Amino acid sequence: MHPLIRAFLEWAYSDRFVTFQSAYSLDESVRRLQDRVKPEGLSSLFKEGIIGWVKPRTVRLRRRIPPFPDNSITIFVGRFEKDETGVFLKGRFTTFLLIRLFGTLWLSFAALWTLLAVLVASKMHRDLAPTSQVIVPPLMGVFMCLIGTLFFRFGWKASQKEILKLSSPIQEALSGPSSRRIDATAPR
Repeated sequence: MHPLIRAFLEWAYSDRFVTFQSAYSLDESVRRLQDRVKPEGLSSLFKEGIIGWVKPRTVRLRRRIPPFPDNSITIFVGRFEKDETGVFLKGRFTTFLLIRLFGTLWLSFAALWTLLAVLVASKMHRDLAPTSQVIVPPLMGVFMCLIGTLFFRFGWKASQKEILKLSSPIQEALSGPSSRRIDATAPR
């Protein structure tokens, strides 16, 4: 992949990688986090809290705020890992796959629109004097790209509070005298 495209994708769809150290054994860490997480379903529909599932190999959490069904676009996806230094919950804060797909479709359509509009405008410009029919369609494509990019970046920036609210129950469940959160990347 071209470095500019990779840089744009990282900027538009950035994840935040984190590691939580546990003061407990693997089984106890899983149990303590399971106690803080409500299972998805009707019982979690009307109560605010962290929902999802917790297993040693798969941890998937999101925040639920009633009465909205899926109001949080930030989710935590990770897994427990054990090594000689202890038990760790390693994962990332990211957005739902559907939101990423929608963003990719939107930006792809806007880029294709812009490219086709520029090609048509260049053909029309040779035949006619510049008019709004020649100038407006490429500008609309650029505007759609800009709006899409700003929308998704604003959503990610707004979700930083959600990251803190999802981190707190994880830290509380895994905390002990020496537990701490280790950030793999600095906040963006």
